[in-house]
Amino acid sequence: ARALCGEPDSAAVLLDEAQRIQPIGRHFDMSRHLAEIELNRVVGRTAAAVHAARAGVAWAQQAGMVGEEAQALEAWLRIAPSHEIAARLGELASLTDSELVACLAEYARAAADPDADALLAVSDRFGLMGACWLAAEAAAAAAAGFEAGDRTRAAKSAARKATDYAERCDGGR
Repeated sequence: ARALCGEPDSAAVLLDEAQRIQPIGRHFDMSRHLAEIELNRVVGRTAAAVHAARAGVAWAQQAGMVGEEAQALEAWLRIAPSHEIAARLGELASLTDSELVACLAEYARAAADPDADALLAVSDRFGLMGACWLAAEAAAAAAAGFEAGDRTRAAKSAARKATDYAERCDGGR
């Protein structure tokens, strides 16, 4: 949470403390993986963030925890969208009835291609389920895609939607 709020120094201290006081693997390890991914992403250590994401995915797979694996894949997706991530999220979506995991799979496919129209549609789906941060990220990615395709009006609309969703998220940057 500290990393998401733009406080990498505080996030690093808290992550170090969590790792020091709980060296034994537990079911909340995904929280530590996610913290490490986000901290590395925020301070620009992309390779370390991807490494942490891969470790989180591997941990969740070994533990047989579909939801946690989806979380690690979503964090990895924000760093480096790929067809590999999209394919695995698609597999996970087939293993659960979670609407969120299904939507993450759509998001990953749209981000990997990239497809601005599909990103905007998935943003709306995230918004309907109350996942406003994901909705904001997908809408912002759609805005960038529309802008790259010289679709200025669509880009401005998507950017407004991203801002609207982001404003519903306390503390995020």
